[in-house]
Amino acid sequence: MSTFVPSRRAEPDPGAPLLIEVFPQATEAVATILVDMNEPELATSLLGQRFHGRCDCVPGCRFVLTAPAGSSGSQMLWLESAGDVVG
Repeated sequence: MSTFVPSRRAEPDPGAPLLIEVFPQATEAVATILVDMNEPELATSLLGQRFHGRCDCVPGCRFVLTAPAGSSGSQMLWLESAGDVVG
């Protein structure tokens, strides 16, 4: 397994916090998986994703919002590694 080393980080702004600031271990784990899948650009773009809270579709939903609530479509992505859901 590779170790993800970011080449750049998004500049902070007064808006929503960066996902990596709120969930550093999970964000780094997903970025490492993306690099291992030969998706380094996608891994780097993950560093600029903002955290807009948790999904409130049902109590206990574990999804996080990377856009303001109500602004996304209906598609959700499950990330799996070795059969375990990681994101």
